[in-house]
Amino acid sequence: MEPLSRLFSEYLWQEHEIDMSINDIHCLVWEAVMLDHEEIDTELFPERVLDTLPNPLLLHTSSYTDEDEEEWIFCVVTDVYFSMTWLHGLCLKNGVLVDENVPLDLL
Repeated sequence: MEPLSRLFSEYLWQEHEIDMSINDIHCLVWEAVMLDHEEIDTELFPERVLDTLPNPLLLHTSSYTDEDEEEWIFCVVTDVYFSMTWLHGLCLKNGVLVDENVPLDLL
């Protein structure tokens, strides 16, 4: 199982008691986009956070809709050239930021 998918699943379970099925975990699709700091919404990534991240950065994003039809969007930042080290994570629920500092050590 892909590590980011496992992290997303563990986060939803540990922080929000949402249990993703193994099929849901395996079906997660991830998109990675390289962004410069100027392109990033500072409501999601405040300046104090951006200042700690590389410029440009790679933003990995996936979404999951739970059984209550709530949409969860999960984002993890990595370095553009070394994407195996997770630097920062956040989570949105129905388009609203619910966690601006997702723990990246849940696995």
